[in-house]
Amino acid sequence: MAAGLHLVVWLPDGMGEDDVVAAAADHGVRVAGVGPYRLAGPGRQGLILGYGDLTEGRIAEGVEALAAAVRSLGAASFERSSR
Repeated sequence: MAAGLHLVVWLPDGMGEDDVVAAAADHGVRVAGVGPYRLAGPGRQGLILGYGDLTEGRIAEGVEALAAAVRSLGAASFERSSR
């Protein structure tokens, strides 16, 4: 669908969305954290994934790159908490 869609992915406890967003960018994938879109206070860490007008192959490439980004964070990402 050319109009695009969004999907929220919740992160495991202790994994900071800011860390994942930065690592994803380093791997060529643009995602957004849910934090800036909250109406009130801190909450569960998560990502907003947008997609539209992409082939299944391009989506699979993006998912693989995002997984590599998360792996690149290692255990340290679970030890830090995001703001």
